[in-house]
Amino acid sequence: AEAKTESLEEKLAMEQQHRTAVEATLNSERRESTARVASAADMAKREKASLEATIRGLEEENVRVLADAKAKAARIADLEGTVKALTADVERLEREQKEAAATHQRMTAHLSDEVKQAKEEARSNLQCRDEAINRKLDELEALRTRVPRLDIEHDEATTRSFLMHTFS
Repeated sequence: AEAKTESLEEKLAMEQQHRTAVEATLNSERRESTARVASAADMAKREKASLEATIRGLEEENVRVLADAKAKAARIADLEGTVKALTADVERLEREQKEAAATHQRMTAHLSDEVKQAKEEARSNLQCRDEAINRKLDELEALRTRVPRLDIEHDEATTRSFLMHTFS
């Protein structure tokens, strides 16, 4: 019975040694695993921080790009307004130019009519004056022939000059 006990005690001692060795291996593996997990967690934290910094940078860039796009859209709208205003000005100026050309044409026609009328009046006035001068010359000639005793030297050119000066 003693041999059996000894054999069982040896088995028990071997089992305990085996158990101690297994526990040591498990503890070693646990420490290694814990170290790997901690290392992976540190890497994940660093990667997360790096990604967060990248995201913040992209968000800031996005804000700048959006602000720039809004500013460019406002500038485009401003330029479109300017183009519309300039187009309206050009159309107005073209209308005014057409109206001015039509007015000029009317005024030219009117002035041409006035010039023709003034020429006609001047021609008529000259004709009337010539007729009046000829009548006066006739009257002078009649007077000269009725009054023969007066010695009046008659110079038709002088008389004509005098009458022209008198009636002009």
